[in-house]
Amino acid sequence: LKNCADKAISIGEKSEVKLDNIDIESSDTGIVSKDSSKTYINKTQIKNSKVCLSAYKKKHEFNGSFLEVNNLKCEDFDNKFLQDDKSILVIKNEF
Repeated sequence: LKNCADKAISIGEKSEVKLDNIDIESSDTGIVSKDSSKTYINKTQIKNSKVCLSAYKKKHEFNGSFLEVNNLKCEDFDNKFLQDDKSILVIKNEF
């Protein structure tokens, strides 16, 4: 995914998603998991994004989210991670 104006990938509202081999370049936010979602990612490269990964609760009727990434490469960012106190963000390996 390239040149996404907002979020390259956004998972929300009780979704459960498993992704593999994701390449993102030039987006505001690379990957977002929000609102009771569970997101599992194996191998992702994010380059030139304001935020690489974000996990949070947006809507009051949901809980926080869970975001797990195995094998992350994040380059040229303002914030590597953003996470609220209701959510869990796990990075297993960085390369």
